[in-house]
Amino acid sequence: MHLLGEVANQTWLRLEDLLQDLDLDHEKERQAFIDDTRIFFHERLAIYEQQRNDLDNHVKKLSEQMFQLFDALNLPYVTLNKQQMTLIEQRTFINDKIDELKNLIFERDKELIELRGQIQMKMKFIGNIHFNIDEINSTNQAQSILSDLTQQLTKLKQDITILLDQIHSLSPDLISQHQILAKSYLIITDGNESSWLTAHQSITGHVLHTQLAKEYQDLREILLEEVRRLRLELEQDEPVSPYDLQQELVDLRIRKRYLLLLKDFPHKLTSRSTLNEIRQTYERLTASLRAQAREKLKSLWDQLDVPNDQRVFPKTKENDDDYLAMNDEIHQLETYVESIRPVLIKIQKREWYKKEMVEFEKHAGDPARLRGNSTQLLKEEKFRKDLSREFPKLTDDLNRMVAEWEESSGKKLIYGGEPYLETMKKEKLSVDFDLLHLRLLTKCQLLVQTINNDSTSNATSSSQPLSPKSPPLPRTPPPSSTTKTTSRIPTMNFVNSNRKMNKPT
Repeated sequence: MHLLGEVANQTWLRLEDLLQDLDLDHEKERQAFIDDTRIFFHERLAIYEQQRNDLDNHVKKLSEQMFQLFDALNLPYVTLNKQQMTLIEQRTFINDKIDELKNLIFERDKELIELRGQIQMKMKFIGNIHFNIDEINSTNQAQSILSDLTQQLTKLKQDITILLDQIHSLSPDLISQHQILAKSYLIITDGNESSWLTAHQSITGHVLHTQLAKEYQDLREILLEEVRRLRLELEQDEPVSPYDLQQELVDLRIRKRYLLLLKDFPHKLTSRSTLNEIRQTYERLTASLRAQAREKLKSLWDQLDVPNDQRVFPKTKENDDDYLAMNDEIHQLETYVESIRPVLIKIQKREWYKKEMVEFEKHAGDPARLRGNSTQLLKEEKFRKDLSREFPKLTDDLNRMVAEWEESSGKKLIYGGEPYLETMKKEKLSVDFDLLHLRLLTKCQLLVQTINNDSTSNATSSSQPLSPKSPPLPRTPPPSSTTKTTSRIPTMNFVNSNRKMNKPT
């Protein structure tokens, strides 16, 4: 105001100075000058006032936009102190807040898009569930739907597991494509659902559940038909409901098998005899057969070097030898060994060399072996030459043959209670085993030299008695013939079960 007053004062003095030299009505000119000045200021102020109104309206529009963003995010409003803030400050504050809210909405929308994608993936993975993704407008709604779908998937997997267990209980040996897919489906996690859908576009959890349910019902009908036939054949009444169909079928099969095996024995059993009575009668009448079965199993285990902790004779509930289970095991052993006979012959020969290697190592430091007749040293030289030639070849052949057999059969070839490939691998990695083999092979040249040096002295001392400490001559290796044996390499199922075959079959 001081500056404006000074300008006005100077302007008025200048006007008075100019009017003194002009032939004009001084009062009229002074009034005109004042009127013109007033109009100028009114026009200038009107411009400023319009600009201020425009800014005020703009701030109001920004405020409305800001409040809409607050509503979209379900956040409380921010109150402006307009008395302490200019319109420019208000505009700046509101613009900053709008940018902040828009970033929040962008992050929210980004999360919503991700949740929608997860929901869509989960629906496809489960199957038979439909949501309109476009109608999911908030992350809370999306998270709630996703949680429900996750619970439905968990329940579906539980139901599939139950069906798999039911099918297995009815037919343990049955493995269908549906069961394989279902087991794979059960281990799929959230991160792998997309891969599953890519590989199995038409296979959903709902489809698998439907297929397994049908498979279970079909299998149950088959077993029920067999149960009805056996009831009629064995003159057995239908049990009082509820009853275990699978257990009844097992009992009927065992009853029939016992009665068939007892047809050549005198007994007083009837169709009304209980299964325990039939079993006890059978056990009493077949005591000698059980003893023979025990010896047969022992012989098979011995030939295959089965460890003692895996030699378990199957037992009945009364802790008697289960002849039926032993018979099954013997049949399984004898059938199985036929499939690996060429491999088994080489394994037995290789194991023989290993035992001889150990025996020779024991006697390697005995000085008595160098005295007397040179036959012992010649035998040892021959054995070591055979060993250096045969043992590596046997190992290479077996690595190839066992791998080929396992690939074709889908099973592990077991000898000595463990996979034979693992046995050879451990030997290859064993320092002690390698040194033993190396010592035996490198002694050949020393033995030849010793034999040549001692040949003269042996000739002069041939009349002297041999030392009683001379080690035994090496034994002859097992023949590489194809003579059939009853030895068997057990399957992986056999090893995993630790041969605990005490369940009735």
